[in-house]
Amino acid sequence: MPSTHPPALWASAPARWHGMAAATPSYVTAGDAPKGAVTQVAGAIALAATQTAHPVRAARGEWVTDDQELLARAGSGEVDAILRTLRTDRPHSPGP
Repeated sequence: MPSTHPPALWASAPARWHGMAAATPSYVTAGDAPKGAVTQVAGAIALAATQTAHPVRAARGEWVTDDQELLARAGSGEVDAILRTLRTDRPHSPGP
């Protein structure tokens, strides 16, 4: 564990990241997904994936600040394949 990060931060980071990862899909499911907002849904999936990858890496003692391979190194590389399948099957009207 790098000396620049206090033990309390290492201990609390996984629960915090998991909490954010669990909340993110709820927001998009309630708001953007029913409207067919594919970009917002894709963004939320990507955000939740990274929020899930961070605690995996933190549990390994790997603090990530800028890692282009964050998802792959955390074992979540399949998210790219999921995002490639997103589409809307129904027309939607713009909101007010």
